[in-house]
Amino acid sequence: MSKIEREKTVLFLDAHYCGPGTANSGNVLLRELSAIKETGIMDLIIIIDDIRGLLPCAGPNPGPDLAQVKNAVLAINNSYCFKVLGEQAIAYLPEESFITSSAVDACTISRLYGYDTTITEDQVLKAEKLIGQSSGLDRDAIFELSVFREGGYYQFWKGLILLEEKDCEEAKQLFKDAMKDGFLNRLSSLV
Repeated sequence: MSKIEREKTVLFLDAHYCGPGTANSGNVLLRELSAIKETGIMDLIIIIDDIRGLLPCAGPNPGPDLAQVKNAVLAINNSYCFKVLGEQAIAYLPEESFITSSAVDACTISRLYGYDTTITEDQVLKAEKLIGQSSGLDRDAIFELSVFREGGYYQFWKGLILLEEKDCEEAKQLFKDAMKDGFLNRLSSLV
């Protein structure tokens, strides 16, 4: 890559498990990020698809978790912003013209909590309160993501919104679904 003249490079990596030699059969994703670091190119836009594959419950041979991937990205350039946008993580420099909503920022904190030791309980509680208050496009996006069951995050977030909207019965069911889908440890850590 370092020999190619370029204006801006976007790298699209895939994190989901597809069998031997992919994300959940070791640290292929971490090796890819390490190879990027070795190029010395520090201004890439990095998109990692299918981050649900980075959850501990996603597959028989778990690979890295999301915090390990975030740390590998920051090892390339510690100025990177790292956001979780639905099923993708994106890393970009602050001077890029990416604008994320406060709900996206809150979902990033919620998704990384428990893996990233720099995120405090107070931060995640504030973030999840903000998720519950999501409206408009943010609300719609979280509702659409709730069809993905891996790890229970999306059911949990949709439940927070419904709880805020006083739809307690559906919220309760979503919390139960989230717990069945692997979110039990996360919920019990907040109690």
